[in-house]
Amino acid sequence: KQFEALYMKLNMDEPGSLSFAELEKKFADPKMVAFMHALEIEVSDVEQFFSSLATNGTDAVDLQSFVDGCMRLKGVARSLDLACLANAHTNLCKRQTDFEKRLWHELSKMSKTSTVIVDALNALTDRITSLDRASSVLPL
Repeated sequence: KQFEALYMKLNMDEPGSLSFAELEKKFADPKMVAFMHALEIEVSDVEQFFSSLATNGTDAVDLQSFVDGCMRLKGVARSLDLACLANAHTNLCKRQTDFEKRLWHELSKMSKTSTVIVDALNALTDRITSLDRASSVLPL
């Protein structure tokens, strides 16, 4: 209910649709920032806050998207949470880099193998061609 009331305070122009311009204008008011703070929503970057609410890439946010987004953003991330996320991100990046190296190594081996096969087929084709010529010279 509090987030619905907040949405109504923020949305003054077009009912049912909160734009970035409206949000930015309202966040210039220190009372609105204090109200958001009281609801445990910290907004240091209005554009980023709006982007996190407009998850479907639209230019406006409806009531349900606003409430859902605020519920996700409520509370302050602890340093431990951020450290865990950073650690998980680092591990995933390392695994991705290792996978990419292995992939390039395997692709290189496959390329060399295919070159050997093509060379062998060319040599076999040349041998068959020379045998055909030799057999056509022999009398029957």
